[in-house]
Amino acid sequence: MDLHVCPICAVGLVNDDWSAIDCEDTHISILAWLEVVGYLVPVKQIDKGGYYDCECCGANALIGTAHIFQPII
Repeated sequence: MDLHVCPICAVGLVNDDWSAIDCEDTHISILAWLEVVGYLVPVKQIDKGGYYDCECCGANALIGTAHIFQPII
């Protein structure tokens, strides 16, 4: 299962650095999402060609590049 993640959340997932997330509610929501999906590994980046919804934070990403993560099974 491919999960499309924005660049900010990709940094958070890879480095466990969530300092770019300035809203406590968003951070809590991300941690709850991670409890459901489990551990993730980065796979690749793809050009989405425009807007897409980040599956991690739920934000509408304005940047065309999405980072693809997959859960460890």
